Amino acid sequence: MTLHRIALFLLALLISVPGAARAENGLAEAEIDALAQRAMTAFDAPGMAIGVVVNGAVVYAKGHGLRELGKDGAVDTGTMFKIASNSKAFTAAALAILVDEGLIEWNGAVSDYIPEFRMSDPWVTAELSVTDLLTHRAGLVAHAGDLMLWPDPNEFTRGDVIRGLRYFPLVSDFRDSYSYDNVLYIVAGEIVPRVTGQAFETFVDEHIMGALGMDRCFMGAIPESQMQNLAAPHGTIDGELRVIERSRIHGEPALYAAAGGVVCSLDDMLK
Repeated sequence: MTLHRIALFLLALLISVPGAARAENGLAEAEIDALAQRAMTAFDAPGMAIGVVVNGAVVYAKGHGLRELGKDGAVDTGTMFKIASNSKAFTAAALAILVDEGLIEWNGAVSDYIPEFRMSDPWVTAELSVTDLLTHRAGLVAHAGDLMLWPDPNEFTRGDVIRGLRYFPLVSDFRDSYSYDNVLYIVAGEIVPRVTGQAFETFVDEHIMGALGMDRCFMGAIPESQMQNLAAPHGTIDGELRVIERSRIHGEPALYAAAGGVVCSLDDMLK
């Protein structure tokens, strides 16, 4: 999702029924511990957190390594990570809530909810639905518009992203093929305030995080009291693994929140 490899943005959620079934006798735990060490070496990650769920039950949850290279502070199950594009699942869930409440329809035209929404093709503008926002099939080139989102922070607004879409060429036929994009998730998030009057981040934090008791998981602003036990972002610069200072968890809502803005702990992701 980002322009450089940021190793500690990994929050690994492993679903492994055969291995986890042996967790009670300790064999699987040792195997997963060894896997974590190999993964951190292979991907130059100072630390990571792993959870295993089997049939709805957590059978393994553990932190490995350090939150920040060269400093004390081990990763544990309460360490908060940026979970990057896994955030998109929260955005889709928020829209599903609105569908359940009768405020939007999956097949509803995006332009009905955001009148200024335009794609470069008028027919696609009229036909593009809420579902199309989430399924990477609009016809945009992969990662179109990402330079409006990253590096972060920058001076672009969500309004700029929506206005910019009309200038992005369509390189494949509508609904014909898969091509990953982030910018349409920004549009998806903007539907929430248009139909509820509530900020997108506030809606997600109240209706998803709050409802599930996810106390250290945030789409929006992070309270100062929770700004501790944070994983630092790392990347390789001139052949050396370093902290990417500008990409640290800063506690403020991100422009790209709907596409990749959630900050969460393993304990809460397992919920």
